[in-house]
Amino acid sequence: MSETVEFGTKQTADEWRREHEEYVCPIDDDRRLKTVAFVNDAPDWLLDRAHVEAASGRSERDQDSGQIELTDSEKERVGPFTDENNYRKAAAVRA
Repeated sequence: MSETVEFGTKQTADEWRREHEEYVCPIDDDRRLKTVAFVNDAPDWLLDRAHVEAASGRSERDQDSGQIELTDSEKERVGPFTDENNYRKAAAVRA
């Protein structure tokens, strides 16, 4: 199973595909989308950088919403989401 990263724009996703072609999953990646699928053995530094740039791009895109969706790793670190610690509150803080 590959790890996917949703970028703010398709142009940014395509740049990542070109610059890191050797780590893009040829089976799961759909070049029509702004979500890039990386292979399982992609280096952690690459995935971390991709998540940061993707979050920044989504933040610019979703500027008016006041919330930014959390990545899977952020959900694991901040969760579980119950009572006072709810998902929307965490997403708003992240924004």
